[in-house]
Amino acid sequence: MESERSAIIELHMAGKSPSEILKLLNIAKGRRAFIYRTINRYKETGDTVDKPRSGRPCSVTTSALKKVVRERIRRNPHRSILEFSKIPFSQMRKFSPLKRLQPKRQSHLALSFSDP
Repeated sequence: MESERSAIIELHMAGKSPSEILKLLNIAKGRRAFIYRTINRYKETGDTVDKPRSGRPCSVTTSALKKVVRERIRRNPHRSILEFSKIPFSQMRKFSPLKRLQPKRQSHLALSFSDP
């Protein structure tokens, strides 16, 4: 993405129009606004780097948390995503892979062979 932006700015500085840049870089026509935004951002700030965004940071997806989620899904594969999303994070931590989980009950199939 950053290499595309720098190429757009170089072509713009060379006097190319946004339509010519679109054709030269073989960028999809739906991304024409991307070219205009990049040029305008460069004119305003002198740089093409993204602005810092405000808001809540992304959730942490550590490998330990991924293991916990996989284990919960393995234990109950029929649970829907909606049901799964209702489980609080604190409860998920409680079932961390470092602590042993309760073993899943296994159904025993008893075959009875009757002698004729």
